[in-house]
Amino acid sequence: MRMRIGLLLALLISSTAMAQEFNKFQVGAGLGYAQTTQRKGVTVYVEPRYRFVECVAVFAKLETATMASIQTSDPAATIISFSLGGQYYFGRNKFRPFAGAGIGSYYLSSDFLAGGFQSINSFGYYPRVGFDYGQLNITFDYNIITEKIPETTTILGLPAGTTTQREANHFCLKIGYFFGNRSVN
Repeated sequence: MRMRIGLLLALLISSTAMAQEFNKFQVGAGLGYAQTTQRKGVTVYVEPRYRFVECVAVFAKLETATMASIQTSDPAATIISFSLGGQYYFGRNKFRPFAGAGIGSYYLSSDFLAGGFQSINSFGYYPRVGFDYGQLNITFDYNIITEKIPETTTILGLPAGTTTQREANHFCLKIGYFFGNRSVN
């Protein structure tokens, strides 16, 4: 009988120690590295999220990426995005890998557009993978912007027309911190 009670008590203690309680609402912020095929730079984001259950979260993300040209002396350009998304967590421990996706609106500054074109607002989406380790978060997003950017062709340094288009798709590798991540017991 004592053996059964001891075994039951040990099982209860170990299951309680392994269970992690997570707050439903969190706010995260961070920074990272962003790159297109022709530009690279820095990204900054704020991301409030809500967990319906322990392994599913929905979020709203406001992000700005400022990137300079890799090959030319073009001025730095900015992409600002607002998106909604969700992610699924694989695991219930302190280390929690996740995968998710989001959709949103992207604003490309006129500096991003060669040849003096107007700024562009475009729809976009992104897959994401990453992990949380306690309150630390590392995320990899690949932003796919649906609208192509017109590019001016030059002959002898003079504009000759808009004949080519390039993409503003970019990846972001970010590190951040989430406030309200774990409840204190």
